Amino acid sequence: MLFKNQDSKFISGSLFTVLLLFTVLTGCGKSVTGSNAELDVVHTGGPDCTQSGCHSDFGAGGTDFANLSSSTAVSGMTVKVINIANLQSTIIGTTDTLGNFYYEGSLSGSFQMTVGSRQSGTYVHLFPNDKGCNVCHKWPTPSGGAAGRLY
Repeated sequence: MLFKNQDSKFISGSLFTVLLLFTVLTGCGKSVTGSNAELDVVHTGGPDCTQSGCHSDFGAGGTDFANLSSSTAVSGMTVKVINIANLQSTIIGTTDTLGNFYYEGSLSGSFQMTVGSRQSGTYVHLFPNDKGCNVCHKWPTPSGGAAGRLY
């Protein structure tokens, strides 16, 4: 045996710590439940989840806040797309405890969006290009015609 029992416990504990840190820094998997304190930091604040190392395969994703400039996330909001061509409505997610939602299917075409009962106005979202809601819906510098954060 190369190591005493104490040494092997130290090495296995250190290895676990390194693996945990690597996982948090490089990607997080698809569990966006808000139950893990390390992942809460990664999933809070509205980064573009569709361009991250672990969620690039999402068809859509974003974070819902209390208002255009709020930092308070809102849970339990249903997010829908309405296809402009045929007016078909599809639920693409419900926000979790961190205000995040995601859709694992693919979307293609022109869509209106709704969050809860609030529709996106006249702006037409073009998928798959507009799949990362937090790209435009950010504060304090929204882009792409967004007024601010998604709410």
